[in-house]
Amino acid sequence: MSFLLHLDQPNEWPDALKATLTDIRPIMRAWELDLPAKNATDFDQAVDTLGDALCSYSVRGWHCTRLTDDEAADVEVNGMTPLSADLIERRIAAQVQRDTLPVAVGDALRSAHQGSAHNRAGMIWFCFFPPREAGEGGIHRLLRHWGGEAVYGAHESDAAIAPALRQLGTPCIVEADVPVAWLSGTYSAAMSMARRDLIHHGETIAEHVRFEAHSLRAIPGDCIRAVHRFPDPRFIALSGCDRWHTPLL
Repeated sequence: MSFLLHLDQPNEWPDALKATLTDIRPIMRAWELDLPAKNATDFDQAVDTLGDALCSYSVRGWHCTRLTDDEAADVEVNGMTPLSADLIERRIAAQVQRDTLPVAVGDALRSAHQGSAHNRAGMIWFCFFPPREAGEGGIHRLLRHWGGEAVYGAHESDAAIAPALRQLGTPCIVEADVPVAWLSGTYSAAMSMARRDLIHHGETIAEHVRFEAHSLRAIPGDCIRAVHRFPDPRFIALSGCDRWHTPLL
């Protein structure tokens, strides 16, 4: 397991990372504040340098979903698997076999899902900030429908299928320590860190410091910190669902 980097605690960042940030700070300051010294080539090199440095660390991420009790227990022990058509179809088959999904609904879900879509397959998405910061509109659909976007996306308006997806499972937030080296790229993480560093040193930055990214590798069980289930207090705190316009049931 790589060293866990607490993004919001700059005083606790490792010395090696602080040294890298010190080296690139003038370049990033010029870029973020649009100063005359701003230079695209220098910026690209600085972001790459910081991205390479971040690959030695893990960052805390959260994945919003809806899981059955068996699925949640499996994630806690065995971790998470990147999305695939096979994964979706095995999950559907398991619920049909348990009679928690009607056969007709299972058939419809298997016939129309996005498990092989190029923008979904082979990925596990995380937000590297408390999910409540995305607001109700950003996360409620993930928590209300079993199966994830690749499953419910084609069916959430279907009067027969959508209710079955909303009744199955429990809203969950998976908390995991994700190695930066496993992400699809380091740009977003590097920009987040560079902006946090500038803010820590007194600059006012217009752009946000939050970032989302996807892992290209399975997240093993020893990287899973918890599966927070509704209505546990930690789930409420992370989701902010107690302040939503439409209650999360």
